[in-house]
Amino acid sequence: MTWFPASLRTLRLHLPLLALAATLPTFLLVLLLASRERSGALRHAEAEARMMAGIATREHAHQVLGAQRLLLQLGRGEVHEDIRPLLPGLLKANPALANLGLLDSEGRLVYSVVPPEGRVDMKDEPAFLGARARPGVAPSVAVGRYRIGEIVHRPILILATSLVGNPSEVLYAALDLAWLENLGPQAQLPAGTALFITDRAGGVLARGGEAAGGPAVGQRLPAWERMAGRGQGMTEAVMPDGRKRLFVAASLPEVPDLFVAVGLPEAAVLREANLAFQRTLVVLALLLLLTVLGSLVAAEISVLRDLRLLAGATRRFGAGDLQARAPQPTTRGEIQDLAAAFNAMAETLARKHDEAQDAQAQLRALSRRLQAAREEEGARISRELHDQLGQDLTALKLAVGALRLKAQAPEAGPQARDLSRWCDEAGAQIDAAIDSVRRIAGELRPSVLDRLGLLPALEWLAGEFQRRSGVACRVRAEGLEGALSPEQATAFFRITQEALTNVARHAGAEAVEITLTVDEAQAELCIRDDGRGFGEAGPGGHLGILGMEERIGLLGGRLQLGRAPQGGVELCAILPRGILPGEDGGHVAHPAGG
Repeated sequence: MTWFPASLRTLRLHLPLLALAATLPTFLLVLLLASRERSGALRHAEAEARMMAGIATREHAHQVLGAQRLLLQLGRGEVHEDIRPLLPGLLKANPALANLGLLDSEGRLVYSVVPPEGRVDMKDEPAFLGARARPGVAPSVAVGRYRIGEIVHRPILILATSLVGNPSEVLYAALDLAWLENLGPQAQLPAGTALFITDRAGGVLARGGEAAGGPAVGQRLPAWERMAGRGQGMTEAVMPDGRKRLFVAASLPEVPDLFVAVGLPEAAVLREANLAFQRTLVVLALLLLLTVLGSLVAAEISVLRDLRLLAGATRRFGAGDLQARAPQPTTRGEIQDLAAAFNAMAETLARKHDEAQDAQAQLRALSRRLQAAREEEGARISRELHDQLGQDLTALKLAVGALRLKAQAPEAGPQARDLSRWCDEAGAQIDAAIDSVRRIAGELRPSVLDRLGLLPALEWLAGEFQRRSGVACRVRAEGLEGALSPEQATAFFRITQEALTNVARHAGAEAVEITLTVDEAQAELCIRDDGRGFGEAGPGGHLGILGMEERIGLLGGRLQLGRAPQGGVELCAILPRGILPGEDGGHVAHPAGG
């Protein structure tokens, strides 16, 4: 599981996760019960809403039936003059009616209890057309459709019948929807119930119950398409005030284009189910918390404490504390075996480390002795070459010079000229041999390093390098406080020698700068060139650099290799200021400068 974050792959986290996994079936069961509780609450609310819709439809049917009976009784009169005085009193005695009046055979208003504001024409009203279909016969009441009354200016249902005694006139009644507003208190509807009467398009014609926050009269009921087309179940609709209600819709009898919609507040419907779910969830959360805490306490006592001690010992051992060991676990079992195996491994590694350190110390001592022996041997060979071979070559040159003088004497014969020429050639070869001996002796061990110090030796080395390679080389000294040991001076000299060789072979530089800085804390030697740099090979992997690192490391120093500011290579050898003991146990100082 390498894809899993490292911070989440701890045993302390795995135990709570296991506890969560153990309680997951219980949690799923709680969710299932909550879902069933919610479904039961919705079914109960739907049954209650449909019961309230039935109450509304029965009330509507009662209002329509009452209006029909009144019109039938009035329609049996022989003359209309006897009806008109009765209409205002009948309207006042029937609060369900909004208006009573008479229409002529063309549908024009003849008489109205509520005075009209202008000319009123109902020739297209279905109730008027139904009443005129059978004029002069036994009266019957035609039911029209709900409309916004032109006289009372509120939603009404028109009912009409023809007069037996006067077939040219039609008696009509406007059934008001105000009964819907009083239905809530009368039927003792549940708190928060909203009642709406709508047309086929969902336009609100009347409101009742606690319809505050819902659409006003003339506005459209939200989610009406789903509500009207749904046979079973409830439809969720968001009211203009942002509250959610659950609706059922049913058509009103006698008027197919009219619907009653009952809306229940969703929060109230689901409150009991949600409270039961929340109580169960809180109990489950407490149980889960106790389970997690119990698992953590048990794990802390039995596993985690010993594992932390073992991990701490492992970290200390990895950081270099080879004496770090894991304590004996308090519990038996795999952790105890793991701690014992770790301690055995630590003992073995510590022993191997001590052996490796002893071997490295011996190798460093051997390497240092070999370098010292090589320098001593180089110095001895240099002295032999300079003193013995140099003297022999000088004597030979003197002898050749004397022979040349004899060959040039006046009494010499004709062959003396050839002998003189041969002596000149031999003298030139002897001079070249003397120069080679001096160069080889200087490279083996320059006498200027032992006689005058490191700075003159570096200046001599820079001059020889510039003469042979043609690359400008400058030596600059800073500080020079105190003296360096012979080993330190030799290390700096050999590092400079190797660095200049690398510059001549690979750098393609035009200038080299050698800087020697000595203060109370350390001595630093830096060689910088303006060549091509490391190139693709990089700074590491060269035998010459490895040799420099080994030489400076034997003296407790370090080598830094990087890019110079001008684009070439910068090599710095840094040594701490310490006077190393000589072979006889004494201390030998070596001047840094002349």
